[in-house]
Amino acid sequence: MPWTLSGALPAGEYHLLIQGYQPTMDAVVRADLIHGSRTVGTTTASANAGVDGGFPGDFTTTIEGEAVTPNCGDQLVLVLTLVSGGSPYNNIEAVLTTP
Repeated sequence: MPWTLSGALPAGEYHLLIQGYQPTMDAVVRADLIHGSRTVGTTTASANAGVDGGFPGDFTTTIEGEAVTPNCGDQLVLVLTLVSGGSPYNNIEAVLTTP
C-alpha cells in the first residue's frame, strides 16, 4: 500500500489501524514501512476481534519509525505479511497515522 510523500517525516510512532475480515480471528501480521530501498520500521502484531466494534481481524499497533527525507514523488510503502493464522483475510484496509 503506497502513499506519496509531500514532505519529510520525523522519527517516531507510526500508528497503524488494520480493518479487515479474518474469520478465525487468530492472525499474526508483520507490518513493514519501506522508503526506497530501506526499511523505516517494522512490527509484528496479533489481531483481535472488534478493536473498533468492527470485523474479526481488526487491530491497532505502533511502528517505531526512522525519519524519512523524501525526494519529490517518493512513496512510503506499507507491506503487510500474514505470518500465521487459521485463515487468510477476506478483505483488508490500512490506516496509517504518521508522527
